[in-house]
Amino acid sequence: AVSYGFSYVYAGRQVIGRGHPTIVLAAAQLTAATGLMVLALPFAGHDAVHPHPKVLLAITMLGVGGTALAYILSYRLLADEGAAAASTVTYLMPPVSVLGSPGT
Repeated sequence: AVSYGFSYVYAGRQVIGRGHPTIVLAAAQLTAATGLMVLALPFAGHDAVHPHPKVLLAITMLGVGGTALAYILSYRLLADEGAAAASTVTYLMPPVSVLGSPGT
């Protein structure tokens, strides 16, 4: 959790100030994560994977609609408001997820 909070300060100083569009930054981060996953899969995967096309579509939709959009918005918030405001997401997620759950 601590490194997640520090990541906003690092990204604000080292990444955002270079003038790249936020969508490019998000795409680069997700591409790097995908590449690392592909490299680790032969060592971490135990069984052969034969996913159904509907499963691949669902994974793609979650990746694009959820993760990619979240990274784009996060980098945009970081560029517009700065590291202090953007890092509040780190502190607001746990109470919102607990208090906003249907079981409470």
